[in-house]
Amino acid sequence: MSQWEAVLKLSGEFQEQAFAVYSQEVLPMVVRQYLAQWIESQDWKLAARDQSLATVQCQNLLEHLDIEYSRFTEDREVVKANSIRNFRVSTRKIHCSWQT
Repeated sequence: MSQWEAVLKLSGEFQEQAFAVYSQEVLPMVVRQYLAQWIESQDWKLAARDQSLATVQCQNLLEHLDIEYSRFTEDREVVKANSIRNFRVSTRKIHCSWQT
């Protein structure tokens, strides 16, 4: 069971506290939910110490966001597609600022 699946099984108040972590500005809940397996499989501590690995992980994240965006667009899931697209745009801006 992924960590995200465990969060979804929490009872009311505890689940609300966990959901509060996923604000739209930082990490939208839809991104956390649909990329849970990939997010949890990454070595984020190592990436925090290694700029080149962080760049690769950011590129991988952008690719995963593209895949989910395409899927939601095909399925006409407008709200989810828009949330993914907005997060991708903001992530891309951050990624481009690292490259300069």
